[in-house]
Parts: sequence; C-alpha cells; structure tokens
Amino acid sequence: MWRSAVEVVQKDGFLALYDGLSASLLRQATYSTVRFGVYEALKQQISERTGQKQLSLAYTLPSSLFAGMMGGLAGNPADLINVRMQADRKLPPEKQRHYRHAIDGLVRISREEGVGGLFTGVRPHVVRAMLMTASQVQRVVAFSEVASSLSGPRCAGAPAVCNAQRGAAASRGRA
Repeated sequence: MWRSAVEVVQKDGFLALYDGLSASLLRQATYSTVRFGVYEALKQQISERTGQKQLSLAYTLPSSLFAGMMGGLAGNPADLINVRMQADRKLPPEKQRHYRHAIDGLVRISREEGVGGLFTGVRPHVVRAMLMTASQVQRVVAFSEVASSLSGPRCAGAPAVCNAQRGAAASRGRA
C-alpha cells in the first residue's frame, strides 16, 4: 500500500492521493444515508404494525435487502464518478475525463451521456449493496440478541459489569 502511495506521489504529485475524494464523500452521503434511513423507517413501521420490539429474520432480511437496493440506486451516480476519477490518470490522455469534483462529474455525465449514464453499472452495484446491507444488519441483529441474552433481568449495569457479576455468581454456584 505504501509503495503505491509513494508511486502516485512521485508520478502525479501529492494531491493525486485525493483524486475522487469529493465523489467518495458524496457516495457515502447518499448511499449510507439512504440505506440506513430506509431500513430504520421500515423497521419502525413493521414494529408498529406487528407490535414486536425485536423483529425476526423474516422481517429484518427483506427490509435490509430493500434498504440496500434503495441505497445502491441512490449511491450509484457518486460511485460511478468516484471510480472514474480514481482511474482517470491510468487512461490514455485522450480518454481522460478530468472531472474537477463530484458535482462536475454529475453535470458532465448528465450532459454527455444523458441522465441514464449516471446509472452505468447499476445492477452489480445494487446487488452488492443489497448483500452488504443485509449481512451488516443481520450481524447487528445477531449481536444485539446475544448481548441482550447476556444481560439478565437482575442486572441493570453496563454489559461488562453484568458479565462480571454473572461470572462471580457462577463461580459461587448461584448462576
């Protein structure tokens, strides 16, 4: 990794390390905000309709897949620009795009390729976003279930304190 960074600085200058930064920030702002916002809204609606505070896999999996799909759709234009900005220097000079920043990339792709051009590569991007979101949500749900099962009704403290109390009780045979 360091060798790559040194090569980039030697060849293209220090600021080349930041190629695509604005697009990366835009991608995170769109992709992450949408997928987490959609998932939380779905989770809240399902909880209200079912009366369940802790949702089962039957609810969290489809909700997280849908949230990932929406995040992937929302984040695709910025992700496309990010990839193009980072790869630009590797292209022959006549094929380089020279986007100045993410907004410049959005405007130029819309003008030069049409608005549909912003969704180049959307299918694999959406599938990846769906799988990533679903796996992340399921890990969080599983961890939350384990954590809540470890903190019994007798303990209202921090998990580390509760676990220490349970361990002490178990060693005395009162678990």
